[in-house]
Amino acid sequence: MTDPRTPRAWTEPFGADLALRASAGDVAGAFAAAALALGRVLAGGERRAAATRPLALAAGDREGLLAALLEEVLVLFETEGLLPAAVEIARLTATRLEGTLRADRFDAARHEPGRAVKAVTWHRLKVREDAAGASIHAVLDL
Repeated sequence: MTDPRTPRAWTEPFGADLALRASAGDVAGAFAAAALALGRVLAGGERRAAATRPLALAAGDREGLLAALLEEVLVLFETEGLLPAAVEIARLTATRLEGTLRADRFDAARHEPGRAVKAVTWHRLKVREDAAGASIHAVLDL
């Protein structure tokens, strides 16, 4: 049986869009798992942590931070061709996230093209935490 506190993420159809769900022992783990899962939606294949980008995000609440993190992954892919290989969250409060994103540059010889994601929507965006751990739900506009 899998430990429910072990970070994991998955996607599932959501109308014409894609729901992204993640869970972990804490919110930071769920956020990191979600960012890596979004990278797998954008492109398949193994990742090498060849580039590092700092993360310093602010928002009004945890849902806003989740959206900001996922949007950062999208922007880095669209502008620099970077795919997340690891996400290390050093500090997470209700309104701030600080950490490091280690990424690989998209290479058609090593990565399979994935789905085109237009945006992270606020529709049903949710961050939940209880004694069993944390879970997130986000919808990706395809």
